[in-house]
Amino acid sequence: MKLGKGTHYLPAHWSDKMFSAFQQPGFRWLWLSATTSFMSRIIYGMAEGWLVLTITNSPFWVGAMAGIRGAAIVFLSPFAGVLVDRVNRRHLLLSTQVMSALITLTLAYLTISNQIHLWQISLLSLLQGISMTLNIPARFTLTMDVVGKRNLLNASATTQMGNSLVQIVGPTMAGIVISKANVGAVYVLTTIGFIIAALALLKMGYVPKGEAKHGSPVGELKEGVKFVFLNPNLRALFLLGLVVEAFGWSYQTMLPVMARDVLKVGATGFGLLNAAAGIGALAGTMVVANLSEIKVIGRMMLVTSIGFGGFLILFAFSPWFPLSMFLLAVAVGMGLSFDSMLGTTFQILSPDNMRGRVMSFYALTFGMTTMGGFGSGIIANVLTTPIALGIAGSMLMLNSLRVTKLLLRLKQ
Repeated sequence: MKLGKGTHYLPAHWSDKMFSAFQQPGFRWLWLSATTSFMSRIIYGMAEGWLVLTITNSPFWVGAMAGIRGAAIVFLSPFAGVLVDRVNRRHLLLSTQVMSALITLTLAYLTISNQIHLWQISLLSLLQGISMTLNIPARFTLTMDVVGKRNLLNASATTQMGNSLVQIVGPTMAGIVISKANVGAVYVLTTIGFIIAALALLKMGYVPKGEAKHGSPVGELKEGVKFVFLNPNLRALFLLGLVVEAFGWSYQTMLPVMARDVLKVGATGFGLLNAAAGIGALAGTMVVANLSEIKVIGRMMLVTSIGFGGFLILFAFSPWFPLSMFLLAVAVGMGLSFDSMLGTTFQILSPDNMRGRVMSFYALTFGMTTMGGFGSGIIANVLTTPIALGIAGSMLMLNSLRVTKLLLRLKQ
């Protein structure tokens, strides 16, 4: 599969390579919004997992709550893509940040006032999933609107770098807050993050709205589905992304169980594990941000997807906490690098008038993360959490080997 002969996505000098997308002022505000929003979402996931584990003492329910969010993303993403192609993407993204802030503010009140119940967490988790369903394709397509194809890979990677930085600080802080105060205080922090993300979007300035849509939304939905599934390269990449998200990132859902019941390091150790993952993600995305040519993407996607699964297996069975942090850091670094390159490839292969719909299928794969966590929760409940993660890593490696030929064709 060719992505454009002679196409270069970053300038020649290393100092320009790392931050070339920041030459666009609008991207600076979009980056700030994406970074603070991600910090809030990852802390939200931490708080929810710890809260549910405290209430139910069940790995199954930890996975089930995450699965509810994932189900919303999986089933609603194609419809969200139609909306992204029809409306002002910045306004849509702004509405998702406000919605998320209201959800976490409600959780903060219920938790602090000791009125929280499992059904409330389930309902609000579903609403958060709906917010994410709209947020993900809107953010990706808006990024392309702001920076263009030339700086798209760099924009994706530097956004992931920002996410990695806050993943180092945010979860560590959240773990300390949980252990010293309570989960309600963490929900307050997430609310503040979503508010900052919304304010940053207001500072972006003008962004082209794209072509007005006058056709039938149902017809546009069918058009998007046909385009993705009749294009053999997009179809194969979509299926690869599904497996990576479902199996590779299922570790996130089981991390509270690994911290408390397997490694026995408590809430503080739980925060440190998340911080280690952030350090690994930062290192991996810094490498991607410095790629000067798209022709290396296929090989790097193959290496990182296989490595993600392999190091996840090693992490699952590590008995020593410092070694576990290192193995998790390497695994997540490879996983985030893979995600950056996959998302960039999806956008490059998408026509401008259909990017929202195509990227909604990429967003759909994100929903498989939490749905995969639901499956891991069931396996962990029946067997053990390390076995559940070991199975996930094995499936990831096997599927990556299955599409080796496709990935090696991804070049100039």
